[in-house]
Amino acid sequence: MEKEQQNLTQEMSEPLQIYLSEIGQIPLLSEEDEKRLGEKSAQGDEEARRKLSEGNLRLVVSLAKHYTGRGIPLMDLIQEGNMGLMRAAEKYDYTKENRFSTYAAWWIKEAMQRAIDQQSREIRVPVHVAENMKRVQKTARELQQSLGRDATPKEIAEKLGNKTEEEVKAIINYLQSPVSLETPVGDDGENSLGDMVEDRSEPTPEEAMNILARQEEVKELLEKLGDRERQVIRLRYGLEDGRTHTLEEIGDMLGVTRERVRQIEARAMEKLRKNAK
Repeated sequence: MEKEQQNLTQEMSEPLQIYLSEIGQIPLLSEEDEKRLGEKSAQGDEEARRKLSEGNLRLVVSLAKHYTGRGIPLMDLIQEGNMGLMRAAEKYDYTKENRFSTYAAWWIKEAMQRAIDQQSREIRVPVHVAENMKRVQKTARELQQSLGRDATPKEIAEKLGNKTEEEVKAIINYLQSPVSLETPVGDDGENSLGDMVEDRSEPTPEEAMNILARQEEVKELLEKLGDRERQVIRLRYGLEDGRTHTLEEIGDMLGVTRERVRQIEARAMEKLRKNAK
Protein backbone atom coordinates (compact mmCIF):
# COMPACT_ATOMS: atom_id res chain seq x y z
CA MET A 1 0.00 0.00 0.00
CA GLU A 2 2.83 2.38 0.93
CA LYS A 3 4.64 1.48 -2.29
CA GLU A 4 1.51 2.31 -4.34
CA GLN A 5 1.22 5.62 -2.51
CA GLN A 6 4.87 6.42 -3.28
CA ASN A 7 4.40 5.58 -6.96
CA LEU A 8 1.29 7.76 -7.11
CA THR A 9 3.16 10.65 -5.48
CA GLN A 10 6.00 10.34 -8.01
CA GLU A 11 3.52 10.49 -10.90
CA MET A 12 1.65 13.51 -9.56
CA SER A 13 2.19 17.01 -10.88
CA GLU A 14 3.39 19.72 -8.55
CA PRO A 15 0.00 21.55 -8.49
CA LEU A 16 -1.70 18.29 -7.52
CA GLN A 17 0.83 17.65 -4.75
CA ILE A 18 0.23 21.15 -3.40
CA TYR A 19 -3.53 20.60 -3.54
CA LEU A 20 -3.30 17.30 -1.67
CA SER A 21 -1.08 18.92 0.94
CA GLU A 22 -3.62 21.69 1.47
CA ILE A 23 -6.68 19.47 1.81
CA GLY A 24 -4.71 17.14 4.06
CA GLN A 25 -4.75 19.87 6.69
CA ILE A 26 -8.56 20.04 6.76
CA PRO A 27 -9.95 18.04 9.71
CA LEU A 28 -12.12 15.04 8.91
CA LEU A 29 -15.77 15.27 9.95
CA SER A 30 -17.39 12.97 12.46
CA GLU A 31 -20.92 11.72 11.96
CA GLU A 32 -22.10 14.28 14.51
CA ASP A 33 -20.28 17.04 12.61
CA GLU A 34 -22.00 16.00 9.38
CA LYS A 35 -25.46 16.07 10.96
CA ARG A 36 -24.83 19.44 12.62
CA LEU A 37 -23.47 21.04 9.46
CA GLY A 38 -26.17 19.35 7.38
CA GLU A 39 -28.88 20.86 9.53
CA LYS A 40 -27.37 24.34 9.25
CA SER A 41 -26.90 23.89 5.51
CA ALA A 42 -30.56 22.94 5.12
CA GLN A 43 -31.43 26.22 6.83
CA GLY A 44 -29.44 28.17 4.24
CA ASP A 45 -26.11 28.47 6.06
CA GLU A 46 -23.59 28.70 3.20
CA GLU A 47 -20.60 28.51 5.56
CA ALA A 48 -21.86 25.22 7.00
CA ARG A 49 -22.38 23.86 3.49
CA ARG A 50 -18.83 24.86 2.55
CA LYS A 51 -17.40 23.11 5.62
CA LEU A 52 -19.47 20.03 4.85
CA SER A 53 -17.91 19.90 1.39
CA GLU A 54 -14.37 20.73 2.48
CA GLY A 55 -14.41 17.99 5.10
CA ASN A 56 -14.86 15.43 2.32
CA LEU A 57 -12.39 16.68 -0.29
CA ARG A 58 -10.09 13.74 0.47
CA LEU A 59 -12.97 11.40 -0.35
CA VAL A 60 -13.06 12.88 -3.86
CA VAL A 61 -9.35 12.19 -4.34
CA SER A 62 -9.74 8.64 -3.07
CA LEU A 63 -12.60 7.93 -5.50
CA ALA A 64 -10.91 9.71 -8.41
CA LYS A 65 -7.98 7.28 -8.29
CA HIS A 66 -10.34 4.51 -9.40
CA TYR A 67 -11.27 6.44 -12.56
CA THR A 68 -7.77 7.15 -13.85
CA GLY A 69 -6.59 5.71 -17.16
CA ARG A 70 -9.84 6.56 -18.94
CA GLY A 71 -8.68 9.60 -20.85
CA ILE A 72 -9.04 12.29 -18.18
CA PRO A 73 -6.15 13.57 -16.00
CA LEU A 74 -6.43 12.93 -12.27
CA MET A 75 -6.66 16.63 -11.42
CA ASP A 76 -9.53 17.10 -13.87
CA LEU A 77 -11.31 14.10 -12.37
CA ILE A 78 -10.90 15.63 -8.92
CA GLN A 79 -12.38 18.91 -10.13
CA GLU A 80 -15.37 17.08 -11.60
CA GLY A 81 -15.76 15.12 -8.38
CA ASN A 82 -15.65 18.31 -6.34
CA MET A 83 -18.58 19.62 -8.38
CA GLY A 84 -20.49 16.47 -7.50
CA LEU A 85 -19.52 16.91 -3.85
CA MET A 86 -20.93 20.44 -3.79
CA ARG A 87 -24.12 19.19 -5.42
CA ALA A 88 -24.40 16.53 -2.71
CA ALA A 89 -23.96 19.15 0.01
CA GLU A 90 -26.84 21.14 -1.48
CA LYS A 91 -29.18 18.14 -1.53
CA TYR A 92 -28.14 16.32 1.66
CA ASP A 93 -30.98 15.41 4.01
CA TYR A 94 -29.43 15.30 7.48
CA THR A 95 -32.51 13.57 8.91
CA LYS A 96 -31.73 10.37 6.99
CA GLU A 97 -29.67 7.57 8.53
CA ASN A 98 -26.94 7.59 5.86
CA ARG A 99 -23.77 9.51 6.57
CA PHE A 100 -23.06 12.44 4.29
CA SER A 101 -19.86 10.83 3.02
CA THR A 102 -21.84 7.76 1.92
CA TYR A 103 -24.46 9.92 0.22
CA ALA A 104 -21.86 12.19 -1.37
CA ALA A 105 -19.89 9.28 -2.84
CA TRP A 106 -22.72 8.60 -5.29
CA TRP A 107 -22.79 12.20 -6.54
CA ILE A 108 -18.99 12.33 -6.77
CA LYS A 109 -18.77 9.14 -8.82
CA GLU A 110 -21.68 10.22 -11.00
CA ALA A 111 -19.96 13.53 -11.81
CA MET A 112 -16.69 11.83 -12.73
CA GLN A 113 -18.46 9.16 -14.76
CA ARG A 114 -20.37 11.82 -16.69
CA ALA A 115 -17.09 13.53 -17.58
CA ILE A 116 -15.69 10.22 -18.82
CA ASP A 117 -18.86 9.60 -20.83
CA GLN A 118 -18.40 12.92 -22.59
CA GLN A 119 -14.85 11.94 -23.50
CA SER A 120 -16.08 8.66 -24.97
CA ARG A 121 -18.21 10.38 -27.61
CA GLU A 122 -15.30 10.36 -30.03
CA ILE A 123 -15.13 6.55 -29.96
CA ARG A 124 -16.84 4.94 -32.95
CA VAL A 125 -18.83 1.75 -32.41
CA PRO A 126 -19.01 -0.78 -35.30
CA VAL A 127 -22.52 -1.13 -36.74
CA HIS A 128 -22.67 -4.89 -36.11
CA VAL A 129 -21.83 -4.33 -32.44
CA ALA A 130 -24.62 -1.77 -32.08
CA GLU A 131 -27.08 -4.13 -33.79
CA ASN A 132 -26.15 -6.98 -31.43
CA MET A 133 -26.61 -4.66 -28.47
CA LYS A 134 -30.05 -3.68 -29.74
CA ARG A 135 -31.14 -7.32 -30.16
CA VAL A 136 -29.91 -8.33 -26.71
CA GLN A 137 -31.57 -5.33 -25.08
CA LYS A 138 -34.88 -5.97 -26.85
CA THR A 139 -34.85 -9.69 -25.99
CA ALA A 140 -33.97 -8.95 -22.37
CA ARG A 141 -36.90 -6.55 -22.11
CA GLU A 142 -39.33 -9.07 -23.66
CA LEU A 143 -38.19 -11.78 -21.25
CA GLN A 144 -38.43 -9.40 -18.30
CA GLN A 145 -42.07 -8.73 -19.15
CA SER A 146 -42.93 -12.42 -19.55
CA LEU A 147 -40.93 -13.70 -16.58
CA GLY A 148 -41.64 -10.82 -14.21
CA ARG A 149 -37.92 -10.50 -13.44
CA ASP A 150 -34.61 -9.75 -15.14
CA ALA A 151 -33.60 -12.55 -17.50
CA THR A 152 -30.26 -14.29 -17.10
CA PRO A 153 -27.66 -14.20 -19.90
CA LYS A 154 -28.35 -17.91 -20.49
CA GLU A 155 -32.09 -17.27 -20.96
CA ILE A 156 -31.38 -14.38 -23.33
CA ALA A 157 -28.97 -16.53 -25.35
CA GLU A 158 -31.53 -19.34 -25.63
CA LYS A 159 -34.19 -16.88 -26.78
CA LEU A 160 -31.87 -15.35 -29.40
CA GLY A 161 -30.81 -18.75 -30.69
CA ASN A 162 -27.60 -17.60 -32.37
CA LYS A 163 -25.61 -16.29 -29.39
CA THR A 164 -23.78 -18.15 -26.64
CA GLU A 165 -24.20 -17.28 -22.97
CA GLU A 166 -20.67 -15.87 -22.91
CA GLU A 167 -21.37 -13.67 -25.94
CA VAL A 168 -24.51 -12.31 -24.29
CA LYS A 169 -22.56 -11.62 -21.09
CA ALA A 170 -19.97 -9.70 -23.10
CA ILE A 171 -22.67 -7.61 -24.79
CA ILE A 172 -24.37 -6.89 -21.46
CA ASN A 173 -21.04 -5.77 -19.99
CA TYR A 174 -20.57 -3.52 -23.02
CA LEU A 175 -24.02 -2.03 -22.49
CA GLN A 176 -23.15 -1.31 -18.86
CA SER A 177 -19.76 0.20 -19.67
CA PRO A 178 -19.24 4.01 -19.64
CA VAL A 179 -19.95 4.48 -23.37
CA SER A 180 -22.14 7.47 -24.16
CA LEU A 181 -25.38 6.90 -26.07
CA GLU A 182 -24.21 9.78 -28.25
CA THR A 183 -21.21 7.71 -29.42
CA PRO A 184 -21.14 7.72 -33.26
CA VAL A 185 -21.88 4.38 -34.96
CA GLY A 186 -20.10 3.29 -38.15
CA ASP A 187 -17.64 5.13 -40.34
CA ASP A 188 -19.91 8.00 -41.33
CA GLY A 189 -21.02 8.67 -37.76
CA GLU A 190 -24.47 9.80 -38.89
CA ASN A 191 -26.25 7.66 -36.30
CA SER A 192 -25.55 7.50 -32.58
CA LEU A 193 -25.40 4.45 -30.35
CA GLY A 194 -28.59 5.69 -28.69
CA ASP A 195 -30.37 5.61 -32.07
CA MET A 196 -29.40 1.98 -32.54
CA VAL A 197 -29.86 0.67 -29.00
CA GLU A 198 -32.86 2.55 -27.67
CA ASP A 199 -35.93 0.33 -27.48
CA ARG A 200 -38.96 2.19 -28.84
CA SER A 201 -41.42 -0.49 -27.70
CA GLU A 202 -41.92 1.65 -24.59
CA PRO A 203 -42.13 5.43 -24.36
CA THR A 204 -38.98 7.39 -23.68
CA PRO A 205 -38.84 9.35 -20.40
CA GLU A 206 -39.78 12.52 -22.28
CA GLU A 207 -42.73 10.85 -23.99
CA ALA A 208 -43.89 9.29 -20.74
CA MET A 209 -44.00 12.63 -18.99
CA ASN A 210 -45.76 14.27 -21.95
CA ILE A 211 -48.50 11.67 -21.64
CA LEU A 212 -49.19 12.79 -18.10
CA ALA A 213 -49.69 16.48 -18.73
CA ARG A 214 -48.01 19.81 -19.29
CA GLN A 215 -45.07 20.78 -17.07
CA GLU A 216 -47.09 22.72 -14.50
CA GLU A 217 -49.60 19.89 -14.24
CA VAL A 218 -46.82 17.38 -13.71
CA LYS A 219 -45.67 19.28 -10.64
CA GLU A 220 -49.18 19.16 -9.23
CA LEU A 221 -49.45 15.43 -9.96
CA LEU A 222 -46.12 14.68 -8.29
CA GLU A 223 -47.37 16.25 -5.07
CA LYS A 224 -49.84 13.39 -4.81
CA LEU A 225 -46.99 10.87 -4.51
CA GLY A 226 -45.11 9.78 -1.41
CA ASP A 227 -41.66 11.28 -0.82
CA ARG A 228 -39.73 8.26 -2.10
CA GLU A 229 -42.06 7.75 -5.08
CA ARG A 230 -41.68 11.40 -6.04
CA GLN A 231 -37.89 11.23 -5.74
CA VAL A 232 -37.69 8.11 -7.91
CA ILE A 233 -39.86 9.65 -10.65
CA ARG A 234 -37.92 12.92 -10.61
CA LEU A 235 -34.61 11.08 -10.96
CA ARG A 236 -35.92 8.52 -13.45
CA TYR A 237 -37.36 11.13 -15.84
CA GLY A 238 -34.78 13.90 -15.54
CA LEU A 239 -36.88 16.28 -13.44
CA GLU A 240 -34.30 16.44 -10.66
CA ASP A 241 -31.12 17.48 -12.46
CA GLY A 242 -31.99 17.40 -16.16
CA ARG A 243 -30.58 13.88 -16.59
CA THR A 244 -32.42 10.57 -16.63
CA HIS A 245 -31.01 7.99 -14.22
CA THR A 246 -30.99 4.20 -14.46
CA LEU A 247 -32.65 1.93 -11.92
CA GLU A 248 -29.22 0.92 -10.63
CA GLU A 249 -28.08 4.52 -10.20
CA ILE A 250 -31.20 5.40 -8.23
CA GLY A 251 -30.87 2.23 -6.18
CA ASP A 252 -27.29 3.15 -5.24
CA MET A 253 -28.40 6.63 -4.30
CA LEU A 254 -31.32 5.49 -2.13
CA GLY A 255 -29.59 2.44 -0.71
CA VAL A 256 -32.08 -0.06 -2.15
CA THR A 257 -31.99 -2.73 -4.86
CA ARG A 258 -32.63 -2.13 -8.56
CA GLU A 259 -35.77 -4.26 -8.31
CA ARG A 260 -37.07 -2.20 -5.40
CA VAL A 261 -36.65 1.01 -7.43
CA ARG A 262 -38.56 -0.60 -10.32
CA GLN A 263 -41.41 -1.49 -7.96
CA ILE A 264 -41.53 2.05 -6.55
CA GLU A 265 -41.53 3.50 -10.08
CA ALA A 266 -44.33 1.18 -11.22
CA ARG A 267 -46.47 2.08 -8.22
CA ALA A 268 -45.82 5.79 -8.70
CA MET A 269 -46.61 5.68 -12.42
CA GLU A 270 -49.87 3.89 -11.72
CA LYS A 271 -50.85 6.65 -9.27
CA LEU A 272 -49.90 9.32 -11.81
CA ARG A 273 -51.98 7.69 -14.55
CA LYS A 274 -55.03 7.52 -12.30
CA ASN A 275 -54.68 11.13 -11.16
CA ALA A 276 -54.05 12.34 -14.72
CA LYS A 277 -57.40 11.05 -15.95
